[in-house]
Amino acid sequence: MTTRYTVQVEETDSDIKALHSNAYLLQIAKAVSSGGKPEFNVVYASKLLAPNMNVQWSTIYGLNWATEIPAQGATVSYSGKWKQCNLGDSYTLTQDGVWAVAQENANAKDSALNVASNDYAVAVHVLVGVQDPNTKAWTPIWVGKNKLLKGSHGEYEPIETVNIWYQQGDQTATMISNQATSVQAYDMPQHPVYFSYDATKGKWRTPQDNTFNFP
Repeated sequence: MTTRYTVQVEETDSDIKALHSNAYLLQIAKAVSSGGKPEFNVVYASKLLAPNMNVQWSTIYGLNWATEIPAQGATVSYSGKWKQCNLGDSYTLTQDGVWAVAQENANAKDSALNVASNDYAVAVHVLVGVQDPNTKAWTPIWVGKNKLLKGSHGEYEPIETVNIWYQQGDQTATMISNQATSVQAYDMPQHPVYFSYDATKGKWRTPQDNTFNFP
């Protein structure tokens, strides 16, 4: 069953003014683990400044691939087509560069998007993305820095932990290059969580489950 997660950011008038003076936008990144600690390397969403900003995503995950990893700050491009992949499912990247269901995969993890084998002609970087349930558009959230070698398998586990910060420009679907403000990391539960940045103190207020009720 698909689960929806919601980040709700609320700011005071003075905080919005300070952030706006630097042309900052809200940035959110999501984590994926591939045999190690959760990693953030792609901006999932950028939002224009407003007193109330809402970012939602559903657990509709997919796989794609690229032959080259983008540079920091560059837009993520991909060579294949997105393939929806439920947690625990396994796919093989065929010699034609398309995803095919893998009937057997001894390395598969129930909590991961599994690639049983890379049968393409060359090693590839695996991409994990999230699909918008309304528009059906895919947004990359993570790029494997290490290439999946020909004949190798990989397990990619989306982690519902987010990094939230402010910086200039629409960074959606770009490789993280820098983070202008301090970063708020949070393990997201299955209910909305409220966040707020104190521009005077230069740090995030403690996240909470209810509105901040700013005047």
